[in-house]
Amino acid sequence: MRKILILLLSPILMATQCDDDDRDEVVSTEFFIVNNSSVNLTYTNYMDEVLTIESNSSEYIGLSLNSDSSVPPSANTDLPNIVLFANDDQGELVQVYVQDPIDDGLWQQETQNNFLTHYELEITDEILE
Repeated sequence: MRKILILLLSPILMATQCDDDDRDEVVSTEFFIVNNSSVNLTYTNYMDEVLTIESNSSEYIGLSLNSDSSVPPSANTDLPNIVLFANDDQGELVQVYVQDPIDDGLWQQETQNNFLTHYELEITDEILE
């Protein structure tokens, strides 16, 4: 009985074993907006999700996966542009920042390791409209 059980389980065990060479490595690139301004900002992503980025905080806005290398912001198809809004004196949302098209030179790149890179867009009072 034991031999039959081993024969039945051996294909399952062999299928779950793999060498490191058999794995495909994936490089993750994460994108953040760092709000160092004095106002709360509103961002709508490509899926029409509304994100509030509070003053003096950072908000994750997207991810890109690639098998070769990190993806700069301008090459991320989920980030065609960055449009930020803030509330005016009447409480209405008004556009205060636009980056269209994406300018990689305005983003800070920080490589965490071979498989993870962060890009951050810093927003300050000086660059808000």
